[in-house]
Amino acid sequence: SAPFHSVSFRDEIIGEIATSMVRPLQDILFALFYYFASMYNIFSGSPELEATGSKLEKNFILHDVVLPACAVVPLLCRFLQTLRQAYDQQRRWPHLGNAFKYFTASMVIFYGMTHSEEERSVFWIYCFGISLIYQIWWDIVIDWEALRFTPPEEVDPNRSFLFIPRIQLRSERLFKNDRTYWKIIFFNVLFRFTWMLSFIPAYHLDWAGEIKHTLSVDLKTVVGFAVSLTELVRRCCWVILRLELETMKMTDDKYIGNACSAVSSRVQYRCFAPKEYLRCDNSDTPTSQRSNMKWAAYRLMVKRVFFLELFIWFGAFIAVGLWISALV
Repeated sequence: SAPFHSVSFRDEIIGEIATSMVRPLQDILFALFYYFASMYNIFSGSPELEATGSKLEKNFILHDVVLPACAVVPLLCRFLQTLRQAYDQQRRWPHLGNAFKYFTASMVIFYGMTHSEEERSVFWIYCFGISLIYQIWWDIVIDWEALRFTPPEEVDPNRSFLFIPRIQLRSERLFKNDRTYWKIIFFNVLFRFTWMLSFIPAYHLDWAGEIKHTLSVDLKTVVGFAVSLTELVRRCCWVILRLELETMKMTDDKYIGNACSAVSSRVQYRCFAPKEYLRCDNSDTPTSQRSNMKWAAYRLMVKRVFFLELFIWFGAFIAVGLWISALV
């Protein structure tokens, strides 16, 4: 429903899961195309299944419209959800940080979807790696808040991350066994790349109708199935820790998140603020000042300008995505 309705935690989880269901959804749609094409051929008197397969192999609507749409729509919807969350809360962080994660990942994915393996340069691989590192950091530090920087006097060797004693598991946990968290973290680090790979098809058709291999290893091997299955398992693990964190936030009033996941102050454009309020933070403004007409007009103006800022984010997503897809 984003960006037309507020985003609940349920909507956020559904959006995340939808981005991991791209490959299974594409397989289902391909099977439906094959089924209806076969039925059409049978009733028209030409039941050769091999002919049906060869026709679908070079079907422009299937490979350049339907299947790419299955990949683009979940990414775009999740990106719009983050923008709507930022607008509703009038805060840039962490929602715009999350939007940036989807923006960078989408650009890498779009290039991989529309360019053959021979056309990709080392720069694309670097971008893939940088985007991957950012996603891993976001999962562990923001979405799960699993690791925290601990003061030297509070270091517990049993909860340390690798050989870095100050990076430890958060003390508030629902699972008693620490190994559960370490296993999920390492599994996520090892197989986080499957999320982006699951968007890239085995091949696509160029404007001349010629086949361009985008992930040729997926054609005659079990790589495609393995990537899809691994991503689904990884997403299940991601949901477990994400639900755990949200449960603690809802049930424990004393829960304190890490510094990185802390929300930023409300959006301000100080160059437009009334002079008497320049030293005031929005959340700390006294009631008498909030009721002031100048302050109300300023907040309304901030809301409209912030909407324009978020619209620029959306425009950049569309424009850069189209440019990257058409890049030679």
